[in-house]
Amino acid sequence: MSIEEIAKSWLLDPSWIKVFKHTFDVLEDYVSYVLVSVGAIALSVRLLTTLGTGDLMCILIGVRHNNETLEDLGPYAGGGTFGMINYAQTDQKCIREVFTPFMEYLPYLMLLQTLILIVVEKFTFKIPRIAQKVERFYANIVEQSLFGKDPDVAEDMTDPKTSTEAISRRRQRNEICVSLKRSSIIYSVYIGKNFVKVLLDIFFLAVDINYTRDATSSSAPCVIEIEDFPGIVDGPGLVHFQCRGKKLDFFMIALYTHVVLLCLHLLLSLGAIVWCFGFRSVSKLLTTIENTRKEWEPSLVSKQDGSDFLFLFDLLAHSCGIESTLRVLTHSDDTFYEICRPNMAPVQDLQLEEDKMKITWEPADIERWLHSGKQGAPISSSIEIDSYEVTIFPAETVNNSQTVSAANFKGKSTYSVWFYDLIGGKTEYVITIACMIGKSRMKGEKVVTTLMPYGAEKPRSGMLKSSGTDQVEIFWDPPKGDFTKYTLMIEKITDDTKDKDLAKEMLTDNHPIIRLNSGRSRETLPDGSAYFDKSNLRHMENLSAKLTEYTILGLDPGDKYRVQLGTKTGTVSTRQFIYDTVITRPSQVTGLLARDIKNNSCVIQWFSLEGHPCLKGFQIQVKTHDGKEFKSVAVPKSAKTFNVYGMSPSSDYDVSITALCVYQERRTQGDPTTIPVTTLADTVKNLRMENSTPNSIFVKWEAPTGVMNPQNAKYKITISSPELEFSQTTDLSGDKTQYNFSKLPDPEGSGHMFKIDVQASIMTIREHEVSSEPATLHCATLPHKPSGFKIGTRPFDIVFTKSPTPAVSSYKIKWKSIEEGSKPEETIVPSSQSEEQHFKLKGLSPNLVYKVNVYALVTLPSEVVLESKELHEKVILDEASKELKIFVDEV
Repeated sequence: MSIEEIAKSWLLDPSWIKVFKHTFDVLEDYVSYVLVSVGAIALSVRLLTTLGTGDLMCILIGVRHNNETLEDLGPYAGGGTFGMINYAQTDQKCIREVFTPFMEYLPYLMLLQTLILIVVEKFTFKIPRIAQKVERFYANIVEQSLFGKDPDVAEDMTDPKTSTEAISRRRQRNEICVSLKRSSIIYSVYIGKNFVKVLLDIFFLAVDINYTRDATSSSAPCVIEIEDFPGIVDGPGLVHFQCRGKKLDFFMIALYTHVVLLCLHLLLSLGAIVWCFGFRSVSKLLTTIENTRKEWEPSLVSKQDGSDFLFLFDLLAHSCGIESTLRVLTHSDDTFYEICRPNMAPVQDLQLEEDKMKITWEPADIERWLHSGKQGAPISSSIEIDSYEVTIFPAETVNNSQTVSAANFKGKSTYSVWFYDLIGGKTEYVITIACMIGKSRMKGEKVVTTLMPYGAEKPRSGMLKSSGTDQVEIFWDPPKGDFTKYTLMIEKITDDTKDKDLAKEMLTDNHPIIRLNSGRSRETLPDGSAYFDKSNLRHMENLSAKLTEYTILGLDPGDKYRVQLGTKTGTVSTRQFIYDTVITRPSQVTGLLARDIKNNSCVIQWFSLEGHPCLKGFQIQVKTHDGKEFKSVAVPKSAKTFNVYGMSPSSDYDVSITALCVYQERRTQGDPTTIPVTTLADTVKNLRMENSTPNSIFVKWEAPTGVMNPQNAKYKITISSPELEFSQTTDLSGDKTQYNFSKLPDPEGSGHMFKIDVQASIMTIREHEVSSEPATLHCATLPHKPSGFKIGTRPFDIVFTKSPTPAVSSYKIKWKSIEEGSKPEETIVPSSQSEEQHFKLKGLSPNLVYKVNVYALVTLPSEVVLESKELHEKVILDEASKELKIFVDEV
């Protein structure tokens, strides 16, 4: 790169930097250009006037040789005086006699001072961090919004959520703005640069003025020593000259001009500093708005924010005007967008009808703040809210845009416009309300909506087509006009006080179901007479527009509901709802059973129906086997049992119960629940156990009275044990009165308590088997006896194998001498974990035979002890060996 290109890169700014240059900075640039020009001219004159001839104009006054003045020049060569004069004009000693060092290098110093100031000035945007931020800010925010590339209209006509270009643009803006809001480097460098320039200007002025006072003299003598030169000059001497600087007056004028320009440069730098601290329009506007903010309003300024964001916009406002800058701000900063956008709620401030709409909004915060001074005087005269521009798209009439003049809070606090002759239906309209400051259009508030669709038509017979226990089927006539879907609301009525007027009240404009927005769980009518629970309100949004009937599922049986049907397009619902009140059928009564059945009566019992607000009672019917009505009675809903008397023994009856629901003129009943009932026979008499073994039980009983023909009767015998998960049932003919339960679980069933039920049954006319109350007997099997009796290895020790019965807890050991009159001895020993049980006999006499019996014992939970058959053996104590032996009888 050439020196010229390097100089241009420093001296010339990119075009986009000019947008962020203050007037003081521009004037400083011009002052710098003049300083460069003055320095360059002074340097040129110096070089041109001194080129080959030196910096001085000198005349030869005289020559002194050997301290004597010579009348003539002596034996010098002809023309030698010119050489001496030329020598004196370039001699450094003579130059210093005329010029000070400052004046000698004045053009160079002037250019050096100017270049230092220029380098300091241009240094700001040469820092990569600052240059990159400012360039991105200009390219992505300022240029798009300020010079005809504003995408606001395109974003109004399209959905930015589905536009990749809009999403990318928004992300770039957010990234750049957030980065600038968190930074203060640009502002700090700008302030520091101007302070440095002020210090440099003061330093340069002090130097220039100080050396200017003694810069020159009109003329000055100059003496040059001449050395002796053998053959030409016999001895040393002095040559005297009178010298004067060339173009001295011109350089003094250039110096004075340079000083004046430095003073002007100093004032411009001070002006830039003063502007930074007190005259920044955007920052001043924001501060003014913040000071007029009410205590409850959110603050617009954060203490954590940096200064770069507002500082760049202040520079932009100074260059392009406050109105254009505010427009750029509304597109790039949410804070300014919030204060410049009209205040409106899309739901409350849009009055929608089938073919027209009204838009209402409140003034923007900036309008309220700008005119919140004393007696309505504006607090800022630099900007003024001129009007609001309202645009609708797509435009179906010529009047697609309306302009509303700002009221300036004189008798009007809200604005509104109407758009007529709209098609409606499924057409989606985009309404944009933008604040106009001068001719600049701020970023507007956008609302996307559709018009109200027409509502469905209610049939003359009502909306109810059929009802079930958990559903109702409704139907209707389709509306006119297009719409996207039906909305269905089902409300459970929880209070029937003044219920005839409840639906009409709920559908008025003052209290429609669709506009419920209260935080309470219950809504009360204006007269306080009825309420509904919002938790019981179901709202179905996505019913197809092609439907003319619909089945509502998931309802509670025996309850009353208010059904409201409407149409919806987008997020807008119709105002022409249709409604009807329906009642569901009650559920079928459950848990119906007959208890306490005797030979001539029974008790009918059922479960109460929960959650049936419309339930009034139950209808009970009792019929004989041939269909004749025996009894019919209605009982209240609180009843859960009913006693039936006068029934014939061993007869078949049908008992049915039906739930009844009543609500105003509407009446429904559930499906009947029917059960057969047959009176019981007598119970078996004298059930007893005759015999028991470890795996069998033998029982007997007496036939019940009233059994005329044993062939029509039979017995059902059941033995069971829940602990063993064992149950066995056997049917016997009516002529049997005993039974042996064999093959019971063995060995786990031995020594165990069993329950035995014997129930007599007869066949009725319907061939229903009528059973008597069971006769119950609790009896137990015997435990198995122990086995494997033998003599142990220890003295007097006997050993036997434990009983296989699991429930055996101990053993009874009984021994007695065979001698007549001997007294038996016995003891109880607990069962051990070992398979073989040991016991030491005590009190044995030598040579006597003893009978030893071992019994297994089982203790039942009822503390009854079961004893097995004995394990018996004879033993004898040998007197000689003192050992216990088994005695064997000799045959």
